[in-house]
Amino acid sequence: MTSKADNEPSWEPINNLTVPSGYTASAQIQTNRQDNQITFQELSKAAARIQEDPLKVKQLADRVYQLMLEDLHQEKQRNNNYGGLF
Repeated sequence: MTSKADNEPSWEPINNLTVPSGYTASAQIQTNRQDNQITFQELSKAAARIQEDPLKVKQLADRVYQLMLEDLHQEKQRNNNYGGLF
């Protein structure tokens, strides 16, 4: 049996970027903040504006890719610092 704390959604990803399962649920599902409806509406409006402009879509995709590469690099450095024990 799971507790309520085990089932509460969060903005935090389930795992690191190398495990995509933490990024598959929508923001509305993952959030438990009091202002989640306002935040979700703001995110929806921003996403709609971005989808209308192919240049913005490319810029967003490039930025996400850059952040993922940085995260992978940092994770590799952490693993090397710990001797790859994890």
